[in-house]
Amino acid sequence: MRIVLAALFAAFAAADAGAAVLYKLVDPLGRITFADNVPRGFDGTVTRLDIDTGTNVITPSPSGDAVVRAPVDRDLLVRRPDMSGEERLRQAAQRVEDARLALADAQNNSLAEDWVYLGADNPLGMRRMPRPEYQARLDQLAGNVVVAEAAYDALRSQLR
Repeated sequence: MRIVLAALFAAFAAADAGAAVLYKLVDPLGRITFADNVPRGFDGTVTRLDIDTGTNVITPSPSGDAVVRAPVDRDLLVRRPDMSGEERLRQAAQRVEDARLALADAQNNSLAEDWVYLGADNPLGMRRMPRPEYQARLDQLAGNVVVAEAAYDALRSQLR
């Protein structure tokens, strides 16, 4: 009896080794996610995808071709002249200004798609809130401002 059970277990394990199941989840906003199981309470469209992993195997074939680098034309390489400390400081200040302008532009020129609009009786008391993608973009731009200001301050203190 144990031998029969062991044989059945081995047969099922071998049959399942070449197959995988994925689910394509499309939420009400149209965002697509692939998962190996469907979350409880998921409100959207679920499509089951049966993947045969045995047919998608790629075996590398050895190539006899050697990798050769292209020759470098030394005349094309141009060395930048050394900049004065004042010029480097001016460029760092320009980077700070550019980062601030990019952040202000993103804050002042948002689109309707950048916001989630809420009803009047929502528990947060807000009429709208930024979408996560828009908030991440604003956070990235604010981080760019902080990095540019820190680089400017470090260069200014170095040149003193």
